[in-house]
Amino acid sequence: MKFVIYCAIIANKAYIGVTGQSFKVRQKQYINDARTQRTKFIFHEELRKNQLIAEWKILHTNIKTAEEAMKLESYYIKLYNTKYPNGYNMTDGGEGTPGWFIGAETRAKISKTLKEFNKDPKNREINAQRVKQSFANMSPIDKLKMRTNHRRAMTNPVRNGKISKYQRKYWADDNKRKIAAMKRGSKPFDVYTIDKKYVGTWINKTKCAKQLGLQPSNMRKVLNGQNTHTKGYILKYKE
Repeated sequence: MKFVIYCAIIANKAYIGVTGQSFKVRQKQYINDARTQRTKFIFHEELRKNQLIAEWKILHTNIKTAEEAMKLESYYIKLYNTKYPNGYNMTDGGEGTPGWFIGAETRAKISKTLKEFNKDPKNREINAQRVKQSFANMSPIDKLKMRTNHRRAMTNPVRNGKISKYQRKYWADDNKRKIAAMKRGSKPFDVYTIDKKYVGTWINKTKCAKQLGLQPSNMRKVLNGQNTHTKGYILKYKE
């Protein structure tokens, strides 16, 4: 793992940070934390005031060890005088652990705390509203990426082993997926052969196209009344 020292500038004041992960990922985390108001850190507050806009710069790359990264963080904070009130750093730096990963015992403690927190319906409602707000503020590209990653996770056997029994049961139940699709606005449709023999009912046009060897674009034309059939199949929306 290699570490990066970065700088964010808002209103002629700066914040210095260090990360062992992707700089772009870390940048998105700051913006998301500021948007959802999860913390009261000065830098997050300034990001919110400035409509999540900052000038981001990478100061030092390819740092091999966490110890060296911590020392360099302190060096740059002192060099650019970014400790509050001259900047947005709350400390002199060097006290973090950018290469640290959560162990099994710590994960268990966090899990227990979250379970206790989510027992309260008010807390669950607050979290739900935060998620909805965060999703509403996402760009169309980020929304598409999130949905794509979710679909991949649900069809990945390794990832599937980590989700709850309830989730596995829900996504394995085709009827529930159909209901969910209907709530999103998808219309169920029946498929018949040319001689009017019933083939089946689908909601997902892509899934139907793969199973019957059809083209989704031609299916839509039949469903919308532009064509009478496609490859020997007649498609009709359910009333």
